[in-house]
Amino acid sequence: MVFRQWTYGEKQQALRSATSWRRAPTGELQPDVDPWVLNDLMLAATVVEWDLVDEAGKPLPVTVEAMRGIRPPELVEEMIAHTHGLNGVGVEARKK
Repeated sequence: MVFRQWTYGEKQQALRSATSWRRAPTGELQPDVDPWVLNDLMLAATVVEWDLVDEAGKPLPVTVEAMRGIRPPELVEEMIAHTHGLNGVGVEARKK
């Protein structure tokens, strides 16, 4: 698999798409980021190529839909962890 860092614009678009706003009891609007949506968008933006194939042996496109069908799920979790580190968006990366 080949990964790349995402651009500032890709990061902003992913955050916009993964964020909804809710009103707090104080009346302030607060962001609510859906981590699953953010992970999907981040993977789609940063995975450049892979050699994964479907059950018929045909190459899978690098899309969110294809990623959702990958087995075992742990492979996608490893991809997410790698992408978090590469792009500095994981909890540990933000602590640094």
